[in-house]
Amino acid sequence: MPIPLRRPYELLASQISLKDNLYKNDKPWVAWWYGGIYKNSRDQSQPNVVVSFRELTSEGLSDSQILRQVPITSLGQLRLGSIWEGSTCKSQLSYESQTFKVNFTAGSWKFSSFSGASALNIELPYDLDTHPLFYDLRDQSKLIEFPISTGGKLVVPCLEFFSRCYGYSQEIKRILTTYFWDVPKGAKERLFAPINRPEVPNLWQVRLRERLCNDDITLLAHIKYDQYTLKRVKKIHADLATQFNRVLKDPNGKPIARPAFLEAAPWFEGDAELEVEGIWFNDTKSFLGLRITGCSEPGGLTIEGDRTNNGKAERSAPPGSPTSWDGVPRKIISHPPIPFDVTGFQAPDHASGTVDIKDPKMKILGKRRRVIHRKTEEASTTPGAVSEDEDSKKFSSGEPGGTGKGTGRASIKAEAIMESKGTLRDMWNALLYLRDEYPEVIKGVESYTGSEGFSSEEEPKLVSLTPFDDIDDSKEITTAMRSWVYTSYPDLRGVLAARITTVQSVVYLFEITRKPRLKTIKDISTEGEENYQGFMFTLKDNDGFQSWLDTFTAEIRKTKGVVKKLLTRCPGKAEAFNHRMGKQERVAHETTAKKALQKFGIVFPNAEETTS
Repeated sequence: MPIPLRRPYELLASQISLKDNLYKNDKPWVAWWYGGIYKNSRDQSQPNVVVSFRELTSEGLSDSQILRQVPITSLGQLRLGSIWEGSTCKSQLSYESQTFKVNFTAGSWKFSSFSGASALNIELPYDLDTHPLFYDLRDQSKLIEFPISTGGKLVVPCLEFFSRCYGYSQEIKRILTTYFWDVPKGAKERLFAPINRPEVPNLWQVRLRERLCNDDITLLAHIKYDQYTLKRVKKIHADLATQFNRVLKDPNGKPIARPAFLEAAPWFEGDAELEVEGIWFNDTKSFLGLRITGCSEPGGLTIEGDRTNNGKAERSAPPGSPTSWDGVPRKIISHPPIPFDVTGFQAPDHASGTVDIKDPKMKILGKRRRVIHRKTEEASTTPGAVSEDEDSKKFSSGEPGGTGKGTGRASIKAEAIMESKGTLRDMWNALLYLRDEYPEVIKGVESYTGSEGFSSEEEPKLVSLTPFDDIDDSKEITTAMRSWVYTSYPDLRGVLAARITTVQSVVYLFEITRKPRLKTIKDISTEGEENYQGFMFTLKDNDGFQSWLDTFTAEIRKTKGVVKKLLTRCPGKAEAFNHRMGKQERVAHETTAKKALQKFGIVFPNAEETTS
């Protein structure tokens, strides 16, 4: 009997097709559940995951399932709820998004499964009516449960937690599930390159291998320096290897492959946050998180990052130095086929070209770990030869080997982005962060409260705009101007008026309240807000602040938020600036705030050090 589906769809632009793995996909299939893990008999450099699909029909979802094995590195593309047809994905089911405060400390969470709970006659992970499974109480897939403030629990499939929370590159997942740890060409050697310099007190130093991404560095630093993390990551492959070795035989004595079921625990301890998309159950006390979209990072010592191919040396390598990438000629793919045909059947050809495939972005919730990217004075290698790769028609994220297969390498990774609480709040938080991070530069950050003057409280105050007088029928005041004053009638827009006291001068910031709105790019809509520039300025006479604030709040209504039209009215120096997120920010819009202040001569110590 079909399963009713009362859930909207949303467009999703997948970058890949899985023609080899999703064969006979001539009707829409919904990726419904992750099953067991099998050794990959065709490409032994990455295991396969069984994915259970349900066919999408006019009556809902089929009550039968379609099973396909896909490379473990493709799970970032093949999310639960994604809808596939013709081996590619163009939409997904829409789930509710929630953020939960959880505790990652051992003992504060537990693993579960339906088969295990049924055997022990204990509470099931969730009510199966919420998200029916084909095997029901026999399902062996592992889940992780966190208590939450509602008195219920957050339940997340372990494979989803592993795919999204264990670093940002899929290369890390491939290495941790494929290789033993401390053996020649094992996981440890594939993750870490030798540093060849002494340890420094209160600093964690990590050098990444070529195929990892910079955002992986926090996880890798904890693997190197935190025994708890090391224990957790080593257990991944050890558990899989143990399960793979439990071989059954059929009546004729032929071995039968058995799936392994992954238990992926949090790799650090302490309070944490998870942003997930999924379904409430248990009278909205508990939540089934099917897709993870954000996670917090652990605090701790500063991390100094380096990589074997950092490309950031001040001087080129001297003549006679070896070439990069182990002397392998590097190939580029000028016109890659999109969507990329990704296969788990073959490993990439040796010295083939590489395509970069982006998994959905992953939010960093809360403050980001402090990372310094090391910059060397002189390169140790010279660039290798570069040529065109015209042969690669398919792509694999496995370990390169052999030639002539026509298979290039797929580098799959998620971009880490800072959680945004709205531009106005982000800018305030960024100023507070800069004050705490650079006390030798910024002495104070305050918001204007009106009659009480400036306040140094952490919660900012806003100055409300004033509606136009109803009796003012001037043709200069248009209906659009009158409407713009409100975010949603009768709620008035506000202005954040911040004072930043530095060792050099006093600088002010005006930020306008934005209305929420949908942003649509290539027919795909995401939640966003109105886009207005910020307004930063200094005054010839700081006693004139109130007068200029009154003028600004009156005139900004007429420009409908276009602050650059008021630059020449400011009794001092003024700059309008755009808001853009930078890479490796520790809080949202840290880069925007720094750049705006730098226009007024405020100098911050360079976070990227040059070392020999």
